[in-house]
Amino acid sequence: AHRFRPLAEHAPHGNYLQTEGRFSHVNRARLDLYGAKEPHQVLGQPVAARVHPDFVDQVRERIRQLNEERKPVPRLEMTHLRMDGCPVEVEVTAVPITYGGEAGALAFLRDIGERKHLEALHGDMERIARHDLKTPLNAVINLPRLMLDEGGFSPEHAEMLRMIHEAGLRMLEQIDQSLTLYRIETKTFELEPQPVDMPGLLARVAGDLSSMARSLGVEIGLEQGADGVVARGDALLCRTMLGNLLKNALEATGRGGRVVVR
Repeated sequence: AHRFRPLAEHAPHGNYLQTEGRFSHVNRARLDLYGAKEPHQVLGQPVAARVHPDFVDQVRERIRQLNEERKPVPRLEMTHLRMDGCPVEVEVTAVPITYGGEAGALAFLRDIGERKHLEALHGDMERIARHDLKTPLNAVINLPRLMLDEGGFSPEHAEMLRMIHEAGLRMLEQIDQSLTLYRIETKTFELEPQPVDMPGLLARVAGDLSSMARSLGVEIGLEQGADGVVARGDALLCRTMLGNLLKNALEATGRGGRVVVR
């Protein structure tokens, strides 16, 4: 213990020792992280007392694994609490050790608050950029349709305009999908189920992947019953799911094979 203390005290990142689930030693960097002036403000306290309630059960289980099973625990990002109750985002790793004759653990902490802030800022910038792309995309989608309504085009040129229109719609779907996935990742997504025509959706997905199927030498077969199938959900996410399933099936089927969807 007398050789450990100087080493831990001068470590650049916060660290602490726990025995019986309580702080046995806390270095200066750790005290600064908590906003504590003196070690006695922390020593002897339960480790869980400095952890956000959302992570208390997880931390108690990690302590059990460290102290009883003597197993190291993986890196974990969590929220700790400063002495004034303010949250601080940290990354924690811990390994079991014996300290003062008692089974315990040495834990290392790294303040990741700035990194999390930059990640959130980066995500917001990407979201804004994707949202702003939708404004010029409206012209790509709508102008070909207006031109086709006016007529006067050769069949070849009319087909090209339809291709531009369809490509714009697919790009818009990709942007909407990206924004939806961002909301899912940030836990701000709220499902608003709507009726989804599954056979019609599947037909569009198969059409999107027809070029890929031809290049792989695989046929796509759709076997649909006489009655339609309507599901309640998010059409965009259903389309993504069906697209991924069909794409995986095409890639896993040998040339000359057939992928059937019933």
